[in-house]
Amino acid sequence: MRSKLQWNENELLVALNDRSGMAGEQYRRMRIRIEGLRETLGGTLKLILVTSPMMGEGKTATAANLALDLAGEEGRKVLLVDVDMRKPRIHSFFSSVPAAGLGDVLVGGVPVSEAIASVENSTLDVLVLPKGSDRRIDPLPMERLRAIFTDLRSRYDMIVCDAPPVLPIADTAALARLADGILVVVRAAVTPRQAVSRTLNIIDRNKLIGFVLNAVPERALDRYYYSYRFEESGGRTEGNGRNGKT
Repeated sequence: MRSKLQWNENELLVALNDRSGMAGEQYRRMRIRIEGLRETLGGTLKLILVTSPMMGEGKTATAANLALDLAGEEGRKVLLVDVDMRKPRIHSFFSSVPAAGLGDVLVGGVPVSEAIASVENSTLDVLVLPKGSDRRIDPLPMERLRAIFTDLRSRYDMIVCDAPPVLPIADTAALARLADGILVVVRAAVTPRQAVSRTLNIIDRNKLIGFVLNAVPERALDRYYYSYRFEESGGRTEGNGRNGKT
């Protein structure tokens, strides 16, 4: 029987705890922009990889909040996947975790359907790396992971992956090739410009759908802007709009 998970009281879950506040509004804006881009691309934007140049920039909280907000739309099936084998953290947002996870699917012969857990009162499912799991594979078997994602694409409307940071982990560039779109999280006044530049040289810029500027003081929100760029084989779609703290 599939596990049923409950969110814990993690204060980083602003899409759950602060829906009427400034931070919750920024996640809604992000979700609306992604939905608009997805519609423009004919629904082909299905698997989104959330990453960052370095550790500690807020990518995991961004992935969890984005998945939660996307799943808030009636009837939309969303899957949140933790593919950060070195430092998995998605499980920390829940009061309990399933016995099996992605590592067990990759190397242990566990069917993916048995490792996926449902989130109570939501259309969101999760595929995590359980705390203390010894099923952390390095390097990731990309062809096996590609086959798993192909299967999951047929089951879900959208998939959000919390990926390792780009610069210290070589696997992330390969993971990015499996995604339809990439969100890069940077931390205000912390992430060096050189780190952002190096990240853009590693990932496929054609898949870059946006930057998320994290931990911006509310008084400084008006100074920061959100932008996205996405290229299709037949042409380019570009745009920009304002975004705040997420």
